[in-house]
Amino acid sequence: SLIVDNTGVFADGSEIVTASDVNIANWDTAYGWGDHDGLYSLLNHKTNELYSPDDLKNLTLTNTNLIYQDGTSQRFIIDSTGTGIFSPDGNKVLLVTNTEAYANGEVILTSSDLPVDRIVSPDTLSNLTINNTGAYLIGNFTVGDERFGVDEGYVYMQSPTKNHNLMVDNTGAFYDGGEIITVSNFPDIDKIISPDGLKNLTITNTALTYNDGTNTRFLSDAVTSRMYAPNGADYISVGDSAMYINDGIRSRIQVDGTHSYMFSPNGQKWVDIINSGLILQGDTDINGIFTLTGDQVNFQMKAKTIGSKSVIGWYKSDDTRIGWMGHGSGANYDLTIRNEGVGGNVQLWADDGLVYINDYLKVSTLTGTGNDYVCVDSTGQMFRSSSGC
Repeated sequence: SLIVDNTGVFADGSEIVTASDVNIANWDTAYGWGDHDGLYSLLNHKTNELYSPDDLKNLTLTNTNLIYQDGTSQRFIIDSTGTGIFSPDGNKVLLVTNTEAYANGEVILTSSDLPVDRIVSPDTLSNLTINNTGAYLIGNFTVGDERFGVDEGYVYMQSPTKNHNLMVDNTGAFYDGGEIITVSNFPDIDKIISPDGLKNLTITNTALTYNDGTNTRFLSDAVTSRMYAPNGADYISVGDSAMYINDGIRSRIQVDGTHSYMFSPNGQKWVDIINSGLILQGDTDINGIFTLTGDQVNFQMKAKTIGSKSVIGWYKSDDTRIGWMGHGSGANYDLTIRNEGVGGNVQLWADDGLVYINDYLKVSTLTGTGNDYVCVDSTGQMFRSSSGC
């Protein structure tokens, strides 16, 4: 509705023209069909304010600015200085001028920064900046501490104290300047490198390898898992069927499902422990008592080669043999007991018992004739006889 009374003009209850806006003299003149300026002045009247229906909010336009108020505080302003936006309580303001952008009086963006997109923390100490070349995160521990960065060359992260950093570029990953991952053969190889660049752990589709900078120290593949000595030669190997200790030339210990071997340095002598006993290959020196315990044959000697002899020899401390007992070679099945010591005897002692010979006794050096009997005369001397004693 439009209402006109003696005080002004009202549109929907809100005054849009007051009595002071009207020149009565001009109205009178116009009414008398004289000067029409008063009528035209009214028709061409210009107001600088617009009000909300509740008259609480208004937008004011002058020759110098545009201001919006919500009835309590100023919320928006445009003037020759800049453009400002206010918080509902009027305490926070974002202002943009021709040269800078401000948040509560603090500069957050300057014309020299353009083109830049920047997000700033409430305390203005931290910000995330994105430009045409990269993205950078400034930490809030100390003003200017760059904590994270991305550009066309690399990506990096920095500790709060700036003592440590991690960087990734097109060649690899670096920790405090030392390469820890190389992608020179990626994706065939993934490699983790120590800070000094000497040691590395390499993972391929077939194996895991650790190198100390000089030698391989660990290897794991489809066949075995090996741990190497610092010299890179000696190793312990564990496979599906056996475990080995190798001196770099040959196996020194081997353990499998049926044997446990210990080998000599030249590999020619060995000890083999199987479920049924112990097998020795080569010379064996035992310092102390050698005891055999069993209910049947406790000590068994067997020639290694057909036709060869198998004997027990006795030696002096200088390795000179002074006697032996055993079988001869070839078709010789005689069991010989021989004392090779000069002037030494072969003695059989039974103490209080007897020495029995269950078959024939042949003594070639006795006097007499025949080999059927060995007799003893009244003086205690032995002699041979073919007819009896």
